Amino acid sequence: MKSALFAAVTLAAFHFSGEAGAQSAIEETVLLKHKSWMVEHEYFTSTGSQGCSAATANRLGDMFEIHSTAEGTVTLYLWMGADFKDWSGSFTDDMILHIDYKTWTLNDAGFKTDGQMRWVRFAFPPGDSFTRFLKDIYAGSAVALKTPSGTKTISTWSLAGSAAALLKLAECTDRISAAADTYGSGRDTYGGNSDTYGSSY
Repeated sequence: MKSALFAAVTLAAFHFSGEAGAQSAIEETVLLKHKSWMVEHEYFTSTGSQGCSAATANRLGDMFEIHSTAEGTVTLYLWMGADFKDWSGSFTDDMILHIDYKTWTLNDAGFKTDGQMRWVRFAFPPGDSFTRFLKDIYAGSAVALKTPSGTKTISTWSLAGSAAALLKLAECTDRISAAADTYGSGRDTYGGNSDTYGSSY
């Protein structure tokens, strides 16, 4: 499980940096490794912006990642393993997730294809929807990605360890948000060239 997670995180980071455009140089600090979860602080050296992520991978190498920023945005990424071929091209459709016995329908998610890599992206709108979603992830046992019709399971992730991971994600998000409020997004908390976590982790 650990090797699948590290492989998925590495592959996802490569493609995420491509989506970020100018934010291509990323310094990552691991804040927590717990069960199959990893929580990281991300510092984009070219812009000075910061983010936090909590990710877990299953045995197929598919990764479930929650990403937050200092500006308060929360984005869900599902990165599929290299052998996954269930769709082609890029399109918009509903992302259907089952967290235990509860169904979440995330409208107008982006289903993407780039070479051998396929992923789904959903940015939560302002409001309390992502708070309720995170509460279900926090307390849940498993989350499954279904086809947009809801009839087939595409991939499933265990949520063992999610409570500790989300607590650390919240801590990281609060810290980078406080730094942005004090200094602006282009400067880190501790000054110099280090990022917010650079001098304490």
